[in-house]
Amino acid sequence: MADEDREETVTEPLLGHHREKKDLQRLLENSASHEKDAPTSEAIVSRSHTNSMRTYWWRWVVLGVFSLNLGMNNLQWIAFGSIANVVTCYYGISNFWVNSLSMVYMLVYILCFVLSALSLDRLGLRTTIIIASCLNALGAALRVAGTGRHYFWLLLSGQTVSALTQALMWGAPSLLSSVWFPPSERATATALTGTIFPQFGNVVVFGLSPLLVHSKLTPQVCSNDTNPKSSPLYGQWYDDIYSGLFYYLLGQAVFCVGLVALTFVAFPNAPPTPPSISRQLLEESSSVQLKTLRSSLFGFLKNRYFLVYLVTSAINMGAANAIVSLVNEIVIPYFPNRDKDIAYLGIAGQVSGILLMIVIGRLLDWTKAFYAINVSVYAVAALSLAWFSAAVQFQRHFIMLYFSYSLLM
Repeated sequence: MADEDREETVTEPLLGHHREKKDLQRLLENSASHEKDAPTSEAIVSRSHTNSMRTYWWRWVVLGVFSLNLGMNNLQWIAFGSIANVVTCYYGISNFWVNSLSMVYMLVYILCFVLSALSLDRLGLRTTIIIASCLNALGAALRVAGTGRHYFWLLLSGQTVSALTQALMWGAPSLLSSVWFPPSERATATALTGTIFPQFGNVVVFGLSPLLVHSKLTPQVCSNDTNPKSSPLYGQWYDDIYSGLFYYLLGQAVFCVGLVALTFVAFPNAPPTPPSISRQLLEESSSVQLKTLRSSLFGFLKNRYFLVYLVTSAINMGAANAIVSLVNEIVIPYFPNRDKDIAYLGIAGQVSGILLMIVIGRLLDWTKAFYAINVSVYAVAALSLAWFSAAVQFQRHFIMLYFSYSLLM
């Protein structure tokens, strides 16, 4: 790949380079007190400059392959959110079980997030992402097998397997950015992989699910005061929903299998040369003693600034994910028979989220004003959530939902 790749000389901003050099010197000086034979910071920094720091255009291919896997996993997470009323009627289950199709992702992530760190540390980036991609395809296949109305347990099993993919992949965006991208592009790369491409998966879901899994007979068959099977139109309605749901899930499974092959072919573990001084040090210097996962976690938990950020980020993400998962159940009681409008509502929210994340990622790269930008994002999210809640509760014009939901995402 090195012979065919077009190499670009990395010109890092002077200030960023100076900070990186100071951090590198401090790290080496601390490690030198524990390692008698450790090289001096000046020697390593000098050696770093003798090897030209380069980036490769293939980094964007790697970013794209990873993002497609993560976006497809996000699509499977929220696949039933905008058609919850149809799914409850089709499988004859309560809203709790429909919501469990998305809640299982949260539960598995909480129980298994350590797997991501351990896998990335022990197996490396490439192997971890290949395993995650294979699990995603397996989960998608199980979901196809669960299309029949008596096989909801297979559908839930497929969601659980796909949730393991999320647990493995969500720890990788920052590492991928560090391994493949120079410091001046890392915030943008992390934003693309961690927030923007997963939103594309949501856009596809909100756009396709109400169009594919749809029947004009749903209002008559699935009214609240009748048993769906007692309706004379049930047979025709069932055929419509079964066919739509089958092709909806089959398309996702085929795409996931294709991504497994693409990941095998186009996702190397690391570039031939590191993109920055700090990355070269981590790869070449045996004197740098990397902290274990356990000590790193304890170190984070002792940092009050990290804990404040952890809590505020959890609240913000939790509120946004709850709205995305339950948007159908929240809006339908106040705006009945507006399934397609809810789909457009979801698309508007996800597209606005993508555009905002691109802007925020570039601002972080240019300004490094993490505190100011985070506070601004949380303030806008809180105000838009209050606006959305009021618009639903008082049944205002649907256009108000579009504006408030778009800002919330």
